[in-house]
Amino acid sequence: MRFILGPGDQNAVIISTFVQDINYTPKSNQPVTLMEFISTDTIRLGYVPEKFRSQRIPIAQVYTYQKEDLTVFSQVIDLPRYQIHFHIFDAENDVMVRPDPHGEILALHYMLHGNIDCVLRQGPQVSLVQGEYNMFVVPGRRHFARLKEGVYECFHVNMKPEIKDHLDKLLLFDFFRRNLSSFGGMINFRPFRISADENLLITRILSCEKTGDEGAELLDVLASELLMAFAERYTSAMNAIFSKIKISSKHLANIYSMKAHYSKNLSNTHDVGAIALLYKMSPSEVENGFEEVFGYSFSVYFEKQRLARAFALLSFDRYSLEAIAIMMGYDKVGELDASFEDFFGRNMEAMRNLLRKWAR
Repeated sequence: MRFILGPGDQNAVIISTFVQDINYTPKSNQPVTLMEFISTDTIRLGYVPEKFRSQRIPIAQVYTYQKEDLTVFSQVIDLPRYQIHFHIFDAENDVMVRPDPHGEILALHYMLHGNIDCVLRQGPQVSLVQGEYNMFVVPGRRHFARLKEGVYECFHVNMKPEIKDHLDKLLLFDFFRRNLSSFGGMINFRPFRISADENLLITRILSCEKTGDEGAELLDVLASELLMAFAERYTSAMNAIFSKIKISSKHLANIYSMKAHYSKNLSNTHDVGAIALLYKMSPSEVENGFEEVFGYSFSVYFEKQRLARAFALLSFDRYSLEAIAIMMGYDKVGELDASFEDFFGRNMEAMRNLLRKWAR
């Protein structure tokens, strides 16, 4: 299997062998990273709810969170090169959860059942859609996710350091990963649909009956196959994007520079004309160039980011609604509040009250 890192044969690399280049060691010296969703006081170690006994993976460590009308059944499998997480959320009403990875993670996330809207604290809004997956950078702090009544299944494979080093060889992967380290987000520009082959690999992992070193070795190989499938699709998508892009190399560099700079300076993203002038581009070149590369115009992309950041700031009572509006560059709080309600379905005061309820 041959993956192209960039235009020209000089950038070609055989990625199908990169996993085999890392010597397998059955024992992992790294502690299990538990993804916390609610207060740690609610965790029941080793407890499997009767409703989910058929989905118990023998090799996995089990953690169950239960609070009021929400149960989260988590299974974690620690492997030499990866850490596999399988989370089932059972919400009896509309609820808010606050996932905390306890340290930055780089993860392939597969949404197996249901749709979830998430907001990375100080970062973007993320939609997890059933049947899709992405490679995410998630900073090590508490984030937010909204669940409607129902059952949701999330499966993700977290990369350990040696795997990250190999992924950095892919076209622009290292650039995206470093630029997302502060605020988090999606490395692939657009979500990938879970293919039949990838679904089969996930099914084999979730139905694995083997334990001990034999089980760990098998699951490590299956996780590597999922990673290679992502690497192939990511590289193909990147090559397709660059082959279709009609903007100049200089403007392309400017577009990437804008995304990196203004993701950290959201209050300055309202005046596209002024931004275009700084980069010696026209407003239409900025808007169209952004859409060509990232799928959204500059204005739409950064409006989503401002609203997501405002959502995250609502969890801090020390910031008034007026202060949040100013921090996001709005002249009037009503302007932000109207956009916020259109996007999230609740105004900022109602959302703050919901966050307070679930922080208790």
